[in-house]
Amino acid sequence: MKNASVANRESGFVLVTSLVLLSLLTLMSLAMFYSSRTAIQTSSAAQGSTEAYYYAETAVQYMAWALANDAEFDRHTFSGTYIHAAFSEPPIPANATTVGDYSEFRAYLWNPGPTAISDSSTGITGQVKYFDNSPIKNGVVQRHLCMQNSCDYDNCIDVNLSPSSRVEPSMNKISAKLPRYIRLDIDSTGAISPSIPSLPHHLNPVVGQDIPINGAITWLTAGDPDNLNKDIEIYPLDPSLVYGGPLEPNVCLAGSACPCRADGSLALTGNSCIDNQLKWAAVNQTGANILINLVDPGVVNAPLTVSVVGTTITVSLATDVNKSLYKTAAQVMVAVNNDVDAAALLAVSLLPNKLGAGVVAAEVKNLILYGNAQACRAGTGEWLASYSLVGYAIGYVNGRPSHMLRAVLPTP
Repeated sequence: MKNASVANRESGFVLVTSLVLLSLLTLMSLAMFYSSRTAIQTSSAAQGSTEAYYYAETAVQYMAWALANDAEFDRHTFSGTYIHAAFSEPPIPANATTVGDYSEFRAYLWNPGPTAISDSSTGITGQVKYFDNSPIKNGVVQRHLCMQNSCDYDNCIDVNLSPSSRVEPSMNKISAKLPRYIRLDIDSTGAISPSIPSLPHHLNPVVGQDIPINGAITWLTAGDPDNLNKDIEIYPLDPSLVYGGPLEPNVCLAGSACPCRADGSLALTGNSCIDNQLKWAAVNQTGANILINLVDPGVVNAPLTVSVVGTTITVSLATDVNKSLYKTAAQVMVAVNNDVDAAALLAVSLLPNKLGAGVVAAEVKNLILYGNAQACRAGTGEWLASYSLVGYAIGYVNGRPSHMLRAVLPTP
């Protein structure tokens, strides 16, 4: 009887134990499944991100190759059904039909590309049609993608931040907000097929039309010749009247819409974000350009001095016992204006509504005179002898945008 009672109490023990073990094994299996799936998804996302980066890098290298070889894109007849009709050649150079886009760009820096994202009016005017010369910021009109000081252009990526701290713009449907660009379809063998999609770009990008399945989109813009990290906007002028005028440099006088002045060449140094900017205005508008050289002497207790040799003005900035610069923009302005030789070449002033309380840093700047200019910089009113050529690229994997790259392109 006793053995029977024990047996009754232990009946079902194996079943319960089996169920518990089965439950534990099920939970462990589910945990391993979800962990593996997450790892696979993470690995896939990482692989896609890496591929997008290399596609974008390929696009930048492709553009560098195209410039070096004077490739022709904006009159090339591409295959496909969603391709923009070939653009007409720019009116200059005279042999535009026999040269490529880089030769056309260099022939007339005054008007590098469209100032609007459209297929009419200003949207088709300029030397290179996939060159973004739209306003960086002009009221409600502003570029979607640019790099500049956030103090001057809060819609741009802030160059004052370290690269690791900069926030990349949202990639969601980004192609719909961009200017005309070249689409590069890259197949599994690495073969690249270029095309220029029609405008307007679809609000919901269409793979194979607006964007590649795998590849990149890329375009050009102007870069600051004195700061490779910044994009600039070129005010379109027409000194040779090749576009029919009337935007000639000689209309760039007081009261005109032109930001540059034919009777008042100037240069800006410093950074508006730290209130150390100075405006250097040339006294004479003819002759050689003026070189402004703000120098850190790199020694202790150096005085603030101003010297002039020819058309080169050297300002040796003052330092303290730690070799640190400490003179403000307002103090440097007074020192330069009080130097007789420097004052014969230019006059220095603060920007409107600025106190000049920031410490002036070492910098080299060319003040380009109107008679030596090849372009007008919108926003600052500076005449330019030249400017850098910047390439943007966004990589796509399976029709989804990921990495963005910006590079100052080497030019022949």
